[in-house]
Amino acid sequence: MNSITGVLIPLLAVGFCTDLVLAQGDPTAQLIFKKIDIKIVDNPYFELWSSEIHAPGDKITLKTPIKKDLPQNMMLKGNVEFGGSQIGEIDMTLCEAFKDETFGKDILDTGIPKGKFPRNCPAKSNGEYVLNKYAFPPEKIPAGIPDGKIVGEVFIYEPGKDPYISIRVEAELSHKPPGLGR
Repeated sequence: MNSITGVLIPLLAVGFCTDLVLAQGDPTAQLIFKKIDIKIVDNPYFELWSSEIHAPGDKITLKTPIKKDLPQNMMLKGNVEFGGSQIGEIDMTLCEAFKDETFGKDILDTGIPKGKFPRNCPAKSNGEYVLNKYAFPPEKIPAGIPDGKIVGEVFIYEPGKDPYISIRVEAELSHKPPGLGR
């Protein structure tokens, strides 16, 4: 297991960007998290969050404390690259991201404490938020996509301001039939 700095929002963005371009599932597909690099500048909203990539890398836990209620206009900008080519891009409010159940529901379902983890706006302050052992669902990866490197970049900001958080997530897409090494 690797201990690395992390946040909830990059996972939401990567999930959303991927859903923009992926239509069908591939039961042999598996996303393996390799690295998360996060830069957080001094800001009024986010404390230092941490993450853990669980061996063999298909699940991640994110401790996500928020020190101050997030404003309704908090923005989420991100893009996803596969094999060096951009395959998805978003720029929306966090509130819009919460409302889009096509990408966020499976992520938010891992949130604890149950009943308190934010599922809509406003995202309230809480020092105990955790996304617990999230695995990217194979049904979000279309059949026919080859093995390869996936890179997601996410920026969290308020309009007119530099990002509070900049995140780079690296992962590998691989294929194994269900039951073989899973």
